[in-house]
Amino acid sequence: MTVHFHFENTYATLPANFFARVAPTPVTSPRLIKLNRPLAVHLGLDPDRLSSPEGAEILAGKRIPDGADPIAMAYAGHQFGHSFPSSATAAPSCSAR
Repeated sequence: MTVHFHFENTYATLPANFFARVAPTPVTSPRLIKLNRPLAVHLGLDPDRLSSPEGAEILAGKRIPDGADPIAMAYAGHQFGHSFPSSATAAPSCSAR
């Protein structure tokens, strides 16, 4: 059985200084603890195949699915709308009342 993913990895088309091509570190014996089945269906993935041993290996990075282009990107700090030079000088973005 083969698990298929439809990849549109636009980040891999950026200039090389934005990312590094790296293979995931494989784990010895991955096992699936919980699968978000509605999300898998929403993403066009077969939850039964993802629940298989091969699916667990793919989700854990032990097996690279066909068409995948694994990359690593640096966290830039802007994803949540905040950009602070350091956590020591960062002002809280919200406060509890």
